Amino acid sequence: MKALTEVFLVRHIRELKNGAEEVKFVGAFSDIRSAQDAVEKIKDQLGFRDFPDGFSIEPHVLNKVGWLEGFEYIDDP
Repeated sequence: MKALTEVFLVRHIRELKNGAEEVKFVGAFSDIRSAQDAVEKIKDQLGFRDFPDGFSIEPHVLNKVGWLEGFEYIDDP
């Protein structure tokens, strides 16, 4: 059995009127086909059907840090 080295992350992102984003994590899948099947399964559900272009599928390598640079932030108003 081949060791799993990568997963496919499915998210749904919707831009709000104030410019912020609403992100929903749909799931992590072992192969691209399963990720695509997940999108097909929920794309016609309440909310998702109104924003069909909001889905993304991204590969993610396991056991690897994906953010090394740190980040800047602005205090909340």
